[in-house]
Amino acid sequence: MIKYCIILLIFGATLICSCKNNQQELDELAAISAKVKVSQNLYNTIDISLTKGKVDSLNHFFNRLKEVYVPTKIVQKEAMAMNALKVYRRFFRKAPGKYRNFGQDLASSERNCKALKEDIENKRGNKAEYKANVLFEKNKIKQIASALVEYKTEMDSALYYFDKNTAFMTQVIAK
Repeated sequence: MIKYCIILLIFGATLICSCKNNQQELDELAAISAKVKVSQNLYNTIDISLTKGKVDSLNHFFNRLKEVYVPTKIVQKEAMAMNALKVYRRFFRKAPGKYRNFGQDLASSERNCKALKEDIENKRGNKAEYKANVLFEKNKIKQIASALVEYKTEMDSALYYFDKNTAFMTQVIAK
């Protein structure tokens, strides 16, 4: 009888410990889900519709520049500004694709977190892999969030410098 009580106590202690570990993983998943929501809010603040117009304006500028370009007339300041505009044009061209990728990655992370949470709550799957899966999702959203912040910064910078150089573009084309 004492044997059965000891076995029951060991089994109960093991069950309680595994529930604590599961609660810890659920708490981490809640933090990850919150970070996904913050990243989605940042993602939603990015206005990607501006890029098409910017690319069209830059294409028009460079086409017009080819018509009026005289190498002896352009000074170093103008050349540096034109190189910067080429960089922004490349950025604006690639921006919609990157933007879509961020949306897909965020949606994927959200789905994975929900599925992992359901698995942990319903005790499905391999319990030994819960911690590794939570850590994987945590690192994944950390990478997505930092890349998204960097993308937003680049977008804001590109828009700022595009607007700043609009007068320059008009002046060069008017020559």
